[in-house]
Amino acid sequence: MQSPRISPFQNGCLQHHWLGSNSWLNGAVLPLLAIGWLFSGGVSEGRAQGSAFTFQGRLTSGGSPVYGTYDVSFTLKDSAAGGSSISTPNVIAPLGITNGLFTTTLDFGTAAFDGAPRWLEIGMRTNGASAAYNILLPRTAINATPYAILSTAAVEVRAINTQIAALTSALATLNTQFAALTNGSPGSIPNGVAVVSADPADAGYLAAGLQLFHTVPSPPWVNGSATGVPTARSSHSAVWTGQQLLIWGGDLGGGNAYSAGGAAYNPTTDQWQAIATFQAPIARASHTAVWTGTEMVIWGGSGTASYSTDHARYNLTAGTWAGVSANNAPAKRSGHVAVWTGGRMIVFGGLNSTGLLGLSDSGGAYDPVADAWTALPSAGLPEPRRFPTAVWTGTEMIVWGGLGDSVELATGGRLACDANGIPTAWTAMSTVGAPSARTGHSAVWTGSKLIIWGGQSGGANLNDGAIYDPAANTWTPLPSSGAPSSRSYHVAVWSGSEMLLFSGEDASGTLPTGSAYDPLRNRWRTLDTSTGALSRSRSTGIWSGTQLVMFGGISAGSPVAALQKLTPQSAWYFYRKP
Repeated sequence: MQSPRISPFQNGCLQHHWLGSNSWLNGAVLPLLAIGWLFSGGVSEGRAQGSAFTFQGRLTSGGSPVYGTYDVSFTLKDSAAGGSSISTPNVIAPLGITNGLFTTTLDFGTAAFDGAPRWLEIGMRTNGASAAYNILLPRTAINATPYAILSTAAVEVRAINTQIAALTSALATLNTQFAALTNGSPGSIPNGVAVVSADPADAGYLAAGLQLFHTVPSPPWVNGSATGVPTARSSHSAVWTGQQLLIWGGDLGGGNAYSAGGAAYNPTTDQWQAIATFQAPIARASHTAVWTGTEMVIWGGSGTASYSTDHARYNLTAGTWAGVSANNAPAKRSGHVAVWTGGRMIVFGGLNSTGLLGLSDSGGAYDPVADAWTALPSAGLPEPRRFPTAVWTGTEMIVWGGLGDSVELATGGRLACDANGIPTAWTAMSTVGAPSARTGHSAVWTGSKLIIWGGQSGGANLNDGAIYDPAANTWTPLPSSGAPSSRSYHVAVWSGSEMLLFSGEDASGTLPTGSAYDPLRNRWRTLDTSTGALSRSRSTGIWSGTQLVMFGGISAGSPVAALQKLTPQSAWYFYRKP
């Protein structure tokens, strides 16, 4: 690295014309000023330098050197003329000048030198004078010195770049080794090199002579706190607020017993807190609930007084209930679906004592801010149904399957909404390649696609499904290899990378098993069942961001009050050649 000494002299001197009043120096006029400047010390890559530097100047008047003491102001500028000041002036008072020479230390801070051009503006006056500073023109350009001042940052960046280069090289080596392992046959794996698999009996590794030597088990199911847990129930509602799981209502068993209460569960603290009962809606089951961001909206369902006609909103922060307007509201019902659009709750389908609800009253859109309902579009409306599934994509509600007048359905519809979440129009879904007709199935939204799986048709449980791409309006079947056993009324959630599917029922009863489906790899894997997962169906489940959380349902013919959590990490099996 070259010395940071800067010498902006032309033929030995840099001449500045002095402008302004000539009365400041005992009446003498100084037509010329010769100034040179430099930094003290040197900068190396291994030693950082501060922001202060030594400035040396030479002042002449009429060709003769100047003697005396003066007040001198040094200001850093961003242009050769005009422009803005980069920092506050450095004022040296008094500054002694002997034989025309002076030396001083300046410090504008490292932030002043960011690599952009800089100029030094110098003003002078007699020491102790109150007159304005006389400004020397032109300003002195600073061309190289800032880079010496920035040497601390430069050294740090150079060190970081060296580390990045080393890491990049190491990563390239690892990628090469990984490619050799993955692209080659297992037989090419050197002795002693450990490889990992999600298969406890990986046929390829075993055939190549590798042996299983270590297992990292998947995380176990964890039971939630039983303190403050809601009473056992099924057919209840569950919403996730982003921090808490809200459970409300449900069938308590015994033929005609329903709940009008619930609780909020915090997975982080493993604590329950009861939901207020004052002014809560009447007891019910088979209702819907959505979370608006501030409130849980309960709508529909049935209880001891048949189909419920009172509906309500629960403010979690305030712990209070408020009513939902009945003006222009859809007819009372159960077996319907509801989604939150970001501005409206959309209710669709279901039945009441008059039968399936269709063209004349398919549902409605509720605005909790205005406490007002609007009807759904009727053009292109899917055929009436109960117990379908529904997801919200961010721009539309997709409804699929369910039970029609007498048989299961294999059709659906897409309800588009405007930017405010207000429904605008229905669009039919392709039936080419769609799953067979069913109800009791599950549906999850991946962020770009809808996944349908399981359910039952004509009393027979199913273990197949398909992926629907709304952009292309096409269906793609899910793989059958590794799929869970046939079931219906199970829980399914989207984890961000997999559909997690658990519990449910088949002809033999409730199930304590489940699987995860990865659309990117198009494959299934089995979820943990060895650590006390409860056998249940008709429960509720949510994805907390890190865990599958399940509550309630039916087990051995009776409602349960169990909450269980699973971190769905795979078990890892390590192999190597002996």
